[in-house]
Amino acid sequence: MCLAILAVCFRTEGRSVLVPTKVVGEEKGVLAKRGNSGLNLDNRSSVLEISCGVKEHMSVVIGDRLYVLGGKIRYKKSSGISTESNEYIRFINLEASFRVEDAGANTFRYNISEAVPEISQGHLWPDRGQLVIIGGKTETVNTSTVGYTPPSDKHEVWRYLSAQSGGPSRWVTVNMTGERIPRAFASAGTYVDGLRKGFLLGGLVSNESMADISPAEREKDIGGLAIWDGQESIWKKEDTPWEKRHAARSFYLDYGTSGLLIYIGGMAGSDTTFSFDQIDIYDIANHKWHQQTATGHIPTFRKNFCGVVLSAQDRTSHQIYIFGGSDKNGRLNNDIYILNLPTFAWKKAFSEDSNNGLSASAPTPREHMTCNIVSGKDLLVYGGDLTKGEENCNQTDVFLFDLSTWTWKDRYVSGMVVYTVPVAIIDDIGGSALGGATKTKPTAGFETKDIETLFYGAAAGTTPNDSGPGSGAQPTSSDPPKSGTSPGVIAGAAICGVLVIAAVIGGYFYYRCWGQPRPVELDSSPAKLYEKCDDRRPPIWPPQELPVPKSPVDVTRFRAELSESNYGLYGAQ
Repeated sequence: MCLAILAVCFRTEGRSVLVPTKVVGEEKGVLAKRGNSGLNLDNRSSVLEISCGVKEHMSVVIGDRLYVLGGKIRYKKSSGISTESNEYIRFINLEASFRVEDAGANTFRYNISEAVPEISQGHLWPDRGQLVIIGGKTETVNTSTVGYTPPSDKHEVWRYLSAQSGGPSRWVTVNMTGERIPRAFASAGTYVDGLRKGFLLGGLVSNESMADISPAEREKDIGGLAIWDGQESIWKKEDTPWEKRHAARSFYLDYGTSGLLIYIGGMAGSDTTFSFDQIDIYDIANHKWHQQTATGHIPTFRKNFCGVVLSAQDRTSHQIYIFGGSDKNGRLNNDIYILNLPTFAWKKAFSEDSNNGLSASAPTPREHMTCNIVSGKDLLVYGGDLTKGEENCNQTDVFLFDLSTWTWKDRYVSGMVVYTVPVAIIDDIGGSALGGATKTKPTAGFETKDIETLFYGAAAGTTPNDSGPGSGAQPTSSDPPKSGTSPGVIAGAAICGVLVIAAVIGGYFYYRCWGQPRPVELDSSPAKLYEKCDDRRPPIWPPQELPVPKSPVDVTRFRAELSESNYGLYGAQ
């Protein structure tokens, strides 16, 4: 029986392994070129252009893959560092373990459709397991690229439809209805899977994002909260307490009827900043804004940072982690701060100036990178814009920070691991690694009763519901305890134990077979950057167009591998 279950599970997982996908513009199974091929010969010499990393890109984890799209990529040429638009969609295979410096060994690359502009500072969302591009701008660096697509006067949304959706795999433009929403970049964006909605706060607009703005006009701040409904393909807009705000970050917490959005940082214009001791809260269900004062080690102002949120196993506490960014003067950071909720207390986890977590695996200061959770408890930092003069191609584009132990790691290990509350946070809020926080309110209390109700789900003195900290109140009884245990109770307990074990095993196989998000299927074999650090052969050059096989794909057949002289300089593409 168990063997049969295992066989079914492995067959099911086998179908989720890479299936080649066609792209818009393909001709008889050959991937269409999109402008320049990306990595070209420098002045037609035999010197390979070396990738120095990507910045201002978008990324998202779906299933066992981290997808990276858009932004700008830097190449090392004989004349120096050159910045070009990123013309490929890449994904890192998270099923396989790898050394962080060898992340390129698990990175695959595809051309993308000419129908999709090359986007920077937008958002890549996982709507029902499909890639959706929201917002962003087309960089001026793109205008010299063959096939350059200028921005239009409306806010397009692009969705990738796999063959599972019916018909050929393709990128399509979603016909949106509702209010006219400016296509902005540098907005705070969050997608909520359970609601199938995305939220965009503020941002900037310019001629690079909207064609009806004059090229002579400078970037302009916009305000408002734009709400994207993926089910109905409708845009809606709501007012915000600020007329304009950009470069903030937002995080979703599953509280109440529809959840809460937490907003941190940002700017209005070039001078006005939003302090990190004021945390803005949006109640999705009631369309209402609140603000709570934070305490602790307040971060200095920064913009263009990235972040993630994780919760204790019993949800009595939540930790928002932010990394990097730059101040108003452009000074970059590589520190990590944690905002603990619902105490609304900041704590510093790592900085270049401290010994905590400092190692050769730590990234240099940067901005415009992306952050994602992998393996259940690791923060994966991808790419970023470095200090001028440090773009020497000597660092990988991937970095891993263990959110439970607060250490930078030099190796990614596949598989899910339970996130545990860090010791330094337990010292502040009590409890244990799995939860049980004893301090669940701000030191000076909540600013308003409404905010307290948001986090506890009920008025004071009533039992918290399942959406708030402290849920799972212990039942009481007026009966006195009885000594001894009856045989019936023992037998019942034994039966329950067997049933619980069976349920856990069954639930595990259900999750492995059917419960995990399936990776987006790309209907064309990828070029794998290199196979492994101990087996590096000369690259296939010039780049080869990849045929679409008629039989199941063996992705190992299509690997473009780096030579020994280029190892360590290529990075994860």
